[in-house]
Amino acid sequence: MQAQDVLINEVDADQMGSDTLEFVELVGLPGTSLDGYLLVLFNGGDANNASYRTVDLTGQAISASGFFVIGSSYVPNVNLNFDVNNNAIQNGADAIALYQANVADFPDGTVPTSTGLVDALVYGTADPDDAELIAAFGPGQLQANEGAANNTESLSRVPDGGAANTFSLFVAQLPTPGSTNGGTVSIDENNATQWSCKQMMAGKFWISRDTKLGTIKVWSLNGSLIQQYAPSESNAMLLDLSNCAAGMYVVSSDNQSETLKIVK
Repeated sequence: MQAQDVLINEVDADQMGSDTLEFVELVGLPGTSLDGYLLVLFNGGDANNASYRTVDLTGQAISASGFFVIGSSYVPNVNLNFDVNNNAIQNGADAIALYQANVADFPDGTVPTSTGLVDALVYGTADPDDAELIAAFGPGQLQANEGAANNTESLSRVPDGGAANTFSLFVAQLPTPGSTNGGTVSIDENNATQWSCKQMMAGKFWISRDTKLGTIKVWSLNGSLIQQYAPSESNAMLLDLSNCAAGMYVVSSDNQSETLKIVK
C-alpha cells in the first residue's frame, strides 16, 4: 500500500457548546484496509507538544463512500467512535497525524515524530500558530484555522484528497462527515495536448503523456476521488472506468499540473 492511499480529509474540533459532534474524516479508495494505521492527536498546549489520544484503525477499512469517519456517536455517518462523546479533540492550536506504525509506539505523551508519518494537520480556532508543531509536521506552512471558538465549521480538504501534509488545502466550511467536501479539480484546456487518450473498449482508456505518469488519480467533477493508481515510471497506462457511471471525469498526475478530461 502506498503511504498516501489514505489521507486526513476533514477535521471538526470545535462546535457550539460542549463539542459533541467532533470528528476526523479519512479519504481513500473504497475498501482500502486501515490495518497498521493510527490516528494520533497532539497537544499544542503541552511543553513537549505530546500526544494525548491514539486511535488504532487496524481491522477497519475505507467505506464504500470513499470516506471513514472517527468521531462521537452523535456524528452522522460515523464509522468508529472515540472513547468519549465530547471533548475528544482539543480545539487548538494542536495537531492530528495519521501514521503507519505499531500502537505500542504511541502511548499518550509521545512527542511528534516523522517516522511512519502519512499525513498531518496543524490547526487552531483563531489561535496563534504553534511553531513547534508546524516545524514537526509542515515546515514553512501556516496552521489551518477552523474559526473562532464555538464555531459551526470544520476544516475540509477542497477538493477531497490531494497532497499529504499540506495545510493550505484545508478550508473552513460547513461539516460534511462521510461525504464529499465539494470543490472542483482545475482543468487547463490550453495544455490538454500534452495528454493523449484513446478509448480501447467499453469504459477503458489508454492514456499517455510526454513524461512519466507518476501517481494517477481519477476525479468526479464535484471533486470526489474515484480511483488512485500506484506510482508509475511509464508514460502510458490503461485506465479502467468500466465500473463508473457514464459522465465526465478528470485525470490528474502528481508529476504535472495539467489535467485530462475523459467522457465515458
